Amino acid sequence: IEAKRLLQSKEFGKLLKVSTRRIGPPPGRDMGVGVLLDLGIHDLDLMQWITGEKLITTQSDFITGVVSPYDDLALVSGRLPSGALWHSEVSWLSPTKKRGLDLLFVSGAVSLDLLTGEVVIIRQSGEEHHWDVIRELRGSISSTSTVYGIKTLEPLLSMHETLVAAISSGDWSTLPRLEDSLEVLDLIETLYSG
Repeated sequence: IEAKRLLQSKEFGKLLKVSTRRIGPPPGRDMGVGVLLDLGIHDLDLMQWITGEKLITTQSDFITGVVSPYDDLALVSGRLPSGALWHSEVSWLSPTKKRGLDLLFVSGAVSLDLLTGEVVIIRQSGEEHHWDVIRELRGSISSTSTVYGIKTLEPLLSMHETLVAAISSGDWSTLPRLEDSLEVLDLIETLYSG
């Protein structure tokens, strides 16, 4: 919700790239589907909901058959109608569990750790570094970082509470539209067949 708010506020200018990472160890059971359909669908749906734009795919790559008979690692990327790039990595092959969302704007970046609730907001100050040594280490423009810790909730509980609230109030604005989620499912089916 915070990522969507920051994007809509235009505080950092135009969105250049949105990316997600949802990796971890194997589930330990046959999921009956590959990692893209099991985990990736959530991130693709999330990116589409945050940006309000349809994901247009340009490339996908899979590693299959390592821990399941399906895709165990998927990299998918493309472009949004606005011109921004998008990228998603999902995997059952990583020894560590990570869940993240990153937004890159013309004048800053936002990074969200979906496991810990940490939000890092980086603002470009516009001030140039004049010392060559500093320019080598940090680039030509200075920036400031602010780190926030947000209380984390159990994602499935939060999802169910949000759904119940939408049903009770009739206000569905905080949820993706069913049509948008079906578009993401169609996109994944296209990636698998293509």
